[in-house]
Amino acid sequence: MDYTFHDQELNSGNKRKDFRLDILLKKNDHAIIIEANTSYEERTRRKNYSYLYRIAGSLYEKGENYDKKVKVTLINLIKDYCKEDKKQGLDAYEFRSEKYHNLIEDIESYEIYLEKYKGICYNGDNKVEAGFALLLAEDYEEAKRIVGDWKEGKEILDELGRLEQNDEFNALYNAEIVQ
Repeated sequence: MDYTFHDQELNSGNKRKDFRLDILLKKNDHAIIIEANTSYEERTRRKNYSYLYRIAGSLYEKGENYDKKVKVTLINLIKDYCKEDKKQGLDAYEFRSEKYHNLIEDIESYEIYLEKYKGICYNGDNKVEAGFALLLAEDYEEAKRIVGDWKEGKEILDELGRLEQNDEFNALYNAEIVQ
């Protein structure tokens, strides 16, 4: 894809609590924010939307350039708990004016409830669903079972295996866990 990976440690701007965005991908006129949350409550939604609005505003370089069309997509990956107890897997949000119902086309948000995909294995037809299930794998054997003969899934597992053998990566990862 033509996206570049940007500083995933972008601060939300909150001075009292240091919230940090998980993943930010950008290309010329589009940014994708990926947030991974164990649970999803109203405060988490507010925090994630603050990232959405902040990134949407920061894509403009000059005040005169606001006629440039840019789009920001927020993808919330939610592991298990949600107040609304949504089990449908995917929920999409549109942003509209209350009075006139005009759609704000430049921002969008998706919530993906991963619990729905638990136990799904690749069957030749379900790459997206198997990819979501892979995020829930608790060990390498479960991940291998999910991937099956999926080519891209095997590439992901190979890369994870290489990272596991990389002492520099593991030192950074362990330091982040401790911190």
